[in-house]
Amino acid sequence: MLEAMITIHRACVAARKYTVNGYYKYDFLYHVNNRKLTWEPHTMSSKEPTFVTGFLIHDVSRLRKKVMDRAVKHLGITRSQYWVLINIARYGREGIAQTKLANLMNVGKVSLGGLIDRMEISGVLERLPDPEDRRAKKVFMTPKGEDLLHVLQDIGMEINHKSIKGISKEQNKLLDGMLKIMKHNLVQQDKEGG
Repeated sequence: MLEAMITIHRACVAARKYTVNGYYKYDFLYHVNNRKLTWEPHTMSSKEPTFVTGFLIHDVSRLRKKVMDRAVKHLGITRSQYWVLINIARYGREGIAQTKLANLMNVGKVSLGGLIDRMEISGVLERLPDPEDRRAKKVFMTPKGEDLLHVLQDIGMEINHKSIKGISKEQNKLLDGMLKIMKHNLVQQDKEGG
């Protein structure tokens, strides 16, 4: 039985380990070989760490990305390009330096440069000289990019509405607040290097 548990544990994407009377037990959170594993839920003590929240946040993010990718595929745009447009809309309506945009998106300048090149060719972005620094260029959204952004925002709103189905406005407001706190805490940890 122990060998089977170890094999199953290795095949799982995520499992939570806890002890009962000195023996290890597992709560399996995912499926193995398309077969649902059964698990015995238990009441967690206040001393036991909660890992479920992290798994759920990861799953929701991954699934939302998958749904969004499928929803915008017909527009010929990638999630990365959508993310560039969103960040320019949020932080750089008057143009934004590529370095600043890379920092906001937490991506490399070279990777972002290639992405912007492709978006410039498709006509949704343009690079113009920075009036304050002749050596630098700022990235701007074109009218075509603005139109595309509006379509993408509509698609995103529809996905958001469907994903929060069954959640009250009060619960959604509470969730938003908690996620903002978690984001702040993670940003602080990242700044502190751990």
